[in-house]
Amino acid sequence: MRSLSMSRLAAMIVLVLCVSSASAASDGVAAGTLTPQEIVARAQAAAGGETWVHPRTLLMRGHAVFYTPQGPERHERYEMWRVYPAQKGAAHAADGKVRIESWHEGKRVRLVTFDGQRSYTMDGPQPPSEADRQWSENFGFGVIRFALEPGFRLERLADDTVEGRAVHVVRITDPSGQATTFSMAQDDFAILRLGFDTPRGWHERLYSDFFRKPGVSWVQPGRVRLYYAGVIQNEIFWTDFELDQPMTDDRFVVPAARRAPNPALFVARDADSTMYLFGTLHVLKPGDAWSTPAIESALTRSEEIWTEVELSPVGMAGAQRLMRERGMAPDDEPLSGRLTPEQAQRLDATLRTYGLSRQSVERMRPWLAGLTLSLAPVMRAGYDPAAGVDRGVGAMGGVQGKKMRALETAEQQVDLLAGLSEPLQMQMLLGSIDEAARGVTMVDALAAAWSQGDLETLAGLVNDDMRRTYPELFEVVFVRRNEAWVATLLQELEGSGTDFVAVGAGHLLGAEGLVERLRAEGVRVERVGRVGDPSH
Repeated sequence: MRSLSMSRLAAMIVLVLCVSSASAASDGVAAGTLTPQEIVARAQAAAGGETWVHPRTLLMRGHAVFYTPQGPERHERYEMWRVYPAQKGAAHAADGKVRIESWHEGKRVRLVTFDGQRSYTMDGPQPPSEADRQWSENFGFGVIRFALEPGFRLERLADDTVEGRAVHVVRITDPSGQATTFSMAQDDFAILRLGFDTPRGWHERLYSDFFRKPGVSWVQPGRVRLYYAGVIQNEIFWTDFELDQPMTDDRFVVPAARRAPNPALFVARDADSTMYLFGTLHVLKPGDAWSTPAIESALTRSEEIWTEVELSPVGMAGAQRLMRERGMAPDDEPLSGRLTPEQAQRLDATLRTYGLSRQSVERMRPWLAGLTLSLAPVMRAGYDPAAGVDRGVGAMGGVQGKKMRALETAEQQVDLLAGLSEPLQMQMLLGSIDEAARGVTMVDALAAAWSQGDLETLAGLVNDDMRRTYPELFEVVFVRRNEAWVATLLQELEGSGTDFVAVGAGHLLGAEGLVERLRAEGVRVERVGRVGDPSH
């Protein structure tokens, strides 16, 4: 395949010589005086021209060899999916979208993805600091596609050789100051080597065995060898590629690995009373597990079960009716009348994304429209309020014949939202427009943290963020309601018996949460299953 491409290149040169031998001769004489911009431009043209510089997507297939202390390990299947970015500011940071996976002896053993915002491994979402380090050791080649754009600095370094072939060497510094060095063959301007500094030492890649597909200008290296600090780590043998094929977003997202749920459960006790405090999620995906033996035992022991509002079908139907009544504005106060033309365009774009029309929200007050837009992507991702933990607790209580009680009425809860100030309602609406696409990522993170009882992460995602971004809303939704609920729970503890209290997990957290407020009143509250908890 390489001899064919070389013969075609030779034929082209001959043709050019026939037309203008002086031009070709001039190129040969002036090779040593080419500017770095000219070298990069010729490298881009040799790699495939416009098709190569501005691809949309790329799928590559092949196999790989990883060099381990036990010896070479052959991976019979190695694949990469890539959605390219429209612009690049930092050479060694993740951009666009990418998924790389490797299979050994019939099993997938390596997986790393980036969905444009977050990175994942086989175990699910990856901590940002770990992901940034990983990508900084791997991203770098793509910067040459943008090197001729404003903001990039190019320097020609001393010529060199790569495996016996003479090369031009150009250092490309991106707008963020990160530098990457490229070595291009002097005869055909193929990119033979790149290098850049990483936390693991100097990283170098060697490219060879180039091939094309019929009718496609893209030139693909068939072999890529990766070195860190002078030691080969792995080499990839690409055998096929597909260019500009559609790729769905879910290709780049890896759900968190399924683990048995272990949400946080607290118990408050005095001389003759026991009260379990369980923080819930109001939405889950149908079929997701949420209960544990400790939760089921606590429910069984309890005589009364408390939830935020009445969860019976009649109660929920009443809540929906109230939402419609309090959440709708008069005909002469359309939602669009509260928006600037630019805000209305953003609203329409968000509505179209989730299959909604302007008419569906035009009569809504801003607070209800904001809630609707916030829930739309979450519902589309498979989450459902009907599968929420509160409903599950209520269902278990109904089966066991427990007395069901509510901390507040549906009317009180709806009135809290309907009574928000107009500026806050507009802030909620505009925030939901801008953040709708990130809503699923946020709920995924919340669900993962909640399922494993990670209260620190939950507090950061919910309480701390809302306190900082929406202080008025935090005061109304958390602080005032918690104050009222604590008074009710303290009165209940004055009696005797066992109660189970299930409220949104955010209500248990932080200094304003039910746990700390009860402790401040002298009630002994401990987390079930932790050292020092007398119930286990």
